Amino acid sequence: MSLNEFLGSLLFVSMATVTALIIFFLLRGPLRQLMGMNSRLVEAKPFFVRVLFVTLMLLALGISAGKMFNLPPGSAFMEYVWQAAGALNSVIGWSTVVVGSFVVVILVLLLGLGRYRDQ
Repeated sequence: MSLNEFLGSLLFVSMATVTALIIFFLLRGPLRQLMGMNSRLVEAKPFFVRVLFVTLMLLALGISAGKMFNLPPGSAFMEYVWQAAGALNSVIGWSTVVVGSFVVVILVLLLGLGRYRDQ
């Protein structure tokens, strides 16, 4: 493994992780607010937020760990950067699937419990 391959792989892992973190931080507030609509779910709020975080991070790390750069030896580092940036579409695509599935699970949970407050 050449230095450029190692740096390209490291760059892709960091790009995938940052993408997953951005998605998580964009969804964390609305998820907490949605979970706050039902007082029966107050104790479960941290659990579901952590599940979303762990799922997104494992997804990003799993996809980035399986990425191989098939470039000819002696390629410039920028070739690795462009290939890593092109591979981010799989991270974003699978993150969309995970978030969509998570939303379905949360909505089924909220619809099953109904809008309940202890007031």
